[in-house]
Amino acid sequence: MNNKIKSSRVVFLGVFTAVAMILAFIESQIPTFVPVPGIKIGLPNIAIVLILYKMGFKEALVINILRILLVSILFGTALSLIYSLSGGIISLVIMKLIKESNIFKIITVSVIGAITHNIVQIIVAIFVLEL
Repeated sequence: MNNKIKSSRVVFLGVFTAVAMILAFIESQIPTFVPVPGIKIGLPNIAIVLILYKMGFKEALVINILRILLVSILFGTALSLIYSLSGGIISLVIMKLIKESNIFKIITVSVIGAITHNIVQIIVAIFVLEL
């Protein structure tokens, strides 16, 4: 791969990291109508799913981890980092596996990823809070 392609790929990944962070910020400004602490609609997942489909798992994983780390530093707490990182990584792995099955469309993959993210966060909360 020549240097021009590599640099344009890095710029593309940087732009999508920024888009995911902006979507996370916008999401943090939207009031939730569900009485469950920390529940969100998952806007940053749009960028992650698009990268998963356009560039691949490795790139989506890097952007997802970068986005989670940066957003947690800027807007979150140590607990939000633990919950988001565990939910984000596991849900991305599940989305990759479902995408590779070629049975489901991108929307279904995204919804299953969101559900997985929530389930993993609840499981981690049970362990962290020793419930």
